[in-house]
Amino acid sequence: MTLFATLFNFLRRHSELAYRIPVTIPELEQMPDMPSKWLNLLRLSYDYIESSQASAQ
Repeated sequence: MTLFATLFNFLRRHSELAYRIPVTIPELEQMPDMPSKWLNLLRLSYDYIESSQASAQ
């Protein structure tokens, strides 16, 4: 379910939104294809988790 929500909200274009992505992330807009977008999204998530854990210590 989490992966579907990620695809649906951060990567997939919607016809009801004039084929825009609901939640845009500037770092993903530069990626040439879907596999690159997924990998970059995972990297951004990992970086966020690391920085959150570091600031909590």
